[in-house]
Amino acid sequence: MVTFGKPALVVVWALLFLTFIMIVHHGGRRMRLVPWVVLVTYGLTFIWIHFPLNGEVTMFDIGQGDSFLIRTPLNRSVTLIDTGGKVVFDQQPWQRGIKTYQASRLSINYLKSIGISKIDTICVSHQDADHCGDLPAFLTEMQVGRLVIPLGMDKNPSFMKRIEMRAKTTSVISVSDRNVVSGLPLTIYHPMSPVRGRTTIQKFWEAALVALVGCLRATLTGKGKWIRLAGIRALKPT
Repeated sequence: MVTFGKPALVVVWALLFLTFIMIVHHGGRRMRLVPWVVLVTYGLTFIWIHFPLNGEVTMFDIGQGDSFLIRTPLNRSVTLIDTGGKVVFDQQPWQRGIKTYQASRLSINYLKSIGISKIDTICVSHQDADHCGDLPAFLTEMQVGRLVIPLGMDKNPSFMKRIEMRAKTTSVISVSDRNVVSGLPLTIYHPMSPVRGRTTIQKFWEAALVALVGCLRATLTGKGKWIRLAGIRALKPT
């Protein structure tokens, strides 16, 4: 399914005006070019939306948790870091009702408005609900090329169940600081080793990613503590 996107307001008014002219003066000789003008305007608008000259870094306001969009010029690469999600404590079966995701009306709605129907890569920093709780919404409502997760997270039954509805074309890649993912506009600094026991789950399932966008260098982490990040910087000086 092709997502057209949201045209600029001035384009919308221009198309409405031209459509009105066609209806009022239908059949007139001077109106023969108007349908072509409308078609060309639609085509140019589609190209402008889907192939922007500038890149973009957007942080979605999702409340608790994080979610970032990084896309390069001409939409050559579309990357999402975490999805956000609502933290829900233990509930009785009768309290659960129908599962809804705030990403559907926030980040996914925005992505479709700028003509994005496919995300090349979704990077998940760690398994907490406020960072990847809305992941199922992206997997069901959009095309996702691959999921990049911290090394060892694929051994977590709870997380793997959360993404079991993913399409067969969506690959899952477990990474550490030793991996370089082709086409990913990020450098992976953490985790440095896989999970080695229950007491180290939180420590090793967090990802630290560094994005270089233009002249801006941004460090994106899950719940990384300053002490831990200081250790990462000491091992991987920037």
